Amino acid sequence: SQPVTQDDQAERQSTADLFSLTNRPTVATDSGVSVQQSDSLSVLLQNEFGMRRDRYDMQFTACRKAAIREQNYDLAHHCMHQARELRDHSNDLAFAHLLVELMPEHPPAYNELAQSYINSTAYIKALEILNTSDDLGFAPDLAVPGIRAVFLYGDDMQGLINRYSDYVELKPHRLRLLIGKAVLLIRRMEQFYFIGRYHQTLAATKDILALSRHQAFTKKENSQTLDLENVYVTYARSLVQLGRVQEAADRLAAISREHPEYLEMQLELLGIYLQEEQYTQAEQLAIALLRANQLQEGSVLRIGLQVMDSPITTVRDMVNKYFLDLSKYAPTAGQRELALYRLSQLEGVLGNTAAQIGYLQGIQQTDDLILLSVRQQAELIGQEQSAQAVRAFYALQESRFPALAPRMQLTQAYWLSNIDRAQAVGYVTTLLEQRSDDQELLYIRGFLHALEGDVAAMEQDFTKILELNPFHVDTLNSYGYTLVDQTDRTEEGLELIGRAFALESERPAIVDSMAWGYFRRGENRRALVLIQWAYARNQDAEIAAHYGEILWTLGYKSEARELLDRDRREHPENSVLQDTWQRLFGS
Repeated sequence: SQPVTQDDQAERQSTADLFSLTNRPTVATDSGVSVQQSDSLSVLLQNEFGMRRDRYDMQFTACRKAAIREQNYDLAHHCMHQARELRDHSNDLAFAHLLVELMPEHPPAYNELAQSYINSTAYIKALEILNTSDDLGFAPDLAVPGIRAVFLYGDDMQGLINRYSDYVELKPHRLRLLIGKAVLLIRRMEQFYFIGRYHQTLAATKDILALSRHQAFTKKENSQTLDLENVYVTYARSLVQLGRVQEAADRLAAISREHPEYLEMQLELLGIYLQEEQYTQAEQLAIALLRANQLQEGSVLRIGLQVMDSPITTVRDMVNKYFLDLSKYAPTAGQRELALYRLSQLEGVLGNTAAQIGYLQGIQQTDDLILLSVRQQAELIGQEQSAQAVRAFYALQESRFPALAPRMQLTQAYWLSNIDRAQAVGYVTTLLEQRSDDQELLYIRGFLHALEGDVAAMEQDFTKILELNPFHVDTLNSYGYTLVDQTDRTEEGLELIGRAFALESERPAIVDSMAWGYFRRGENRRALVLIQWAYARNQDAEIAAHYGEILWTLGYKSEARELLDRDRREHPENSVLQDTWQRLFGS
């Protein structure tokens, strides 16, 4: 055992003093009247200090007895959360049941019980509890957090869908149940599509479309909840993957006549026409879109990026004229310079480097656009000239825009990291000599240390950032991911990732880190559901590598091969993806 330090002895004495106070039968109030002291505080304090000394030395039996004896909901609730922190699912459930017994008409008690079943991976039971609370007349939105957790962590997808179908038949008026079933169907559709099961994807989309015709769904629910536009796009993409390209085009064309507001779907159709060299149809659609959307900038840019390297000169001229007019006549400098940046993007599609740089050099007034322009110019110079030329370019820009010099130095550090990591670390270290508390510089250096496998050096930088700013999301995520990926400190890494997730739960990169953490911990099913969510929203190469490895480990080897082969061809430069393919399939 470890030797007892002076601090240990002080804490134990402090704990003993508290125990002696809380165990006294009576205490004096401010009014001088003595009252009977509850045992609840004593049990609570013992558990609190027990957690500090030894996370696995909890007095759950005493806590439960005290809560039952005194009918104390708060104490049971407190100890339930401690059980959850220890992942003690048995006591987690026991206390959650006690909450319902103590307050049978309190909606959050049922939500906690559902969450306890979710923690125990009893997802169908959790669903039953949530619907029991609904039957008792509680507001449905109180159960939403638990329902979302069922969606997130449930791996028995078909079982959940079937159970929802049963509930919908019993309670057809409950819109929440229909929404729940729709969310599950959409998730199943995404899963099938991304692992290359295109026939099953088509069947899943048909199930969603059939549900959308339910009388309880208004046009608003169809648009916001079912996201029918995305369903149609996925349907068409599956047909294309199966070689049924013309059928996909015909289907999207028919739907666009019925739903002209579905811009994403029509851009998908435009892409199919261009891919199939059906330029007449593509030209007609592009012109109709430009007119229908009243030349909104985002729509114009996306259409321009698609048609720029095609022979549809009419549309190319319309797009160029639109942005040239904006660059001259827009009411603000920011709008005019953004138009210049858009023109540079369009020239980039054609590979016209000189034209790109010419437009970018015109950006001189809007800070964020200046930084974008400088970074883009540096990349173009680096493609055609030496690294020394890029450094000279950065030095010139820092002298031209001194107020932006610190932010340009960050950009230069990222550029240099792609050329030579050791040089990048040296450059950032030099900058930190003048700006020792610059969180972004510390983050870049820590991130580079992580890429080099120097965990100790990474920790020094990341720890300092979190001392300055405990809510630095990128640091929490990168720190946690590195611990999970490169060390055996999986629990510590997951805790850091969890803090990042609590701040930004919708970021695919953070969900990917969490999935990888669960995978490293051996919870492969939970990892699969999380990685599916992340990949559905961002087909990043490293997310794809993780997705493929998790699929392979679970025995879905043909699906892993399909996904990894597709993504490695799309990202031939990504070493993580290529290494994963080589390790799993060896060819």
